[in-house]
Order: sequence, then C-alpha cells, then structure tokens
Amino acid sequence: MKDMIIKRLDTMAIRGLHDHLQGGFYRYCVDETWTIPHFEKMLYDQAMHLWVYSAAYKIFRKEEYKTIAEKVVNSLEQEFEENGLFYSALDADTDHQEGITYLWTKNELSELLSEEDIMKLKDVYELQENFEGKIHLIKKKNRFLPEIEDKLLQIRKERKQPFVDNKIMTSWNALAGIALIQAGYWLERDDYLLKADRVFAQLVKINSQSSP
Repeated sequence: MKDMIIKRLDTMAIRGLHDHLQGGFYRYCVDETWTIPHFEKMLYDQAMHLWVYSAAYKIFRKEEYKTIAEKVVNSLEQEFEENGLFYSALDADTDHQEGITYLWTKNELSELLSEEDIMKLKDVYELQENFEGKIHLIKKKNRFLPEIEDKLLQIRKERKQPFVDNKIMTSWNALAGIALIQAGYWLERDDYLLKADRVFAQLVKINSQSSP
C-alpha cells in the first residue's frame, strides 16, 4: 500500500498534471500516461493537492513533497489570491487556444537558455513535442531546477494569460483555508497558519455583510 501511494504521488508530481514552473496543478489529464492535462486550474484542486502533499511530507518525510506543497501555496498567492481570498479558477484557453500560455517549442528553449541549461533541463525533463507540435513540460525525475524554472516562468508570465474566473466561492475558500492550516502544521509554516486565519476572517466579514 505504501509503495502504491508513493508511486501515485510521484506520478502526479512529475507528469503533465503538475505545473512545474508556477506550481499548482491542472484540473485533470486526458490520457492514461498523465501526459496532457486539461489546462484549467481550479481552486479546489489546489486546496486538495496542498493537503495531500503536506500530509505526504509529514508521513514519508520526502523533501520533494514539501517543495511541491510550498509551490502550491505560491500558485495560490500569485494566480488566485485577491484581498486575502482566492478566485475560483483559471481558464484552460488563451485566445481560444487550449494551453497555449504553457507550451514551448524546441527553438524557443534553445534561444532562451544556454547550452549548459539545456543539458540540465534535459536531465530532468522530457523535452518531446507532445501537444500539437509543441512541448508541455514533463519531468523524468522528481527534482527541481529553481534558476532555470524561474527564468522560464518569468518569460511565460510575459505572454498573454488565461482568463481568470474571479468569483469568490465560500466553500472553495474554506477548503483552501483548511488546507493551509494542515500545511502550516505539517510543514511547520506559521505564515500559512496566518494566511488561513485571514481567509476565514475575510469569509466571515463578506458573508456577514451579505446577510439581511
């Protein structure tokens, strides 16, 4: 059972479900090999993955699970958060093209990165054209390349971004708040506990204002 759980956690971490640059997870994969996702990002998925990888770190003590959980929080902060609460979702499409914000060509990567960086990237990632002649980044091993990944992320942020569904859902925000509490305890991050406290304080505030 333990080996099966770790295998599934590792598969979700390294394959196409995971946004390896920004952190966070897409909605689901459309193939049995977990290569191509539906590129939509949902708040409740981020909450549940934060909960799962925080718990996995607590149980299995694998540092990569801690890093993944922390990157989920980064995704929440950078892509979903507004005034202490979180938006509902990021669309899969950009200008009616599925996943186009997240994809790369071999020429782009060669122009943007040095030969040394390309070699490092190839050691960790499968740089194969896997989505309509472009590359959706998938890892071969659960390792991180912070400098290279951050460089690519900054370039990606300059592209046109998907539409943001800015509805504030009470239940989904409460789920995110609970996940932040669990992550705060299991990863020993007091800042996550404070963030959770702000989430629930904001939920109480906006719901009391909307009550008759």
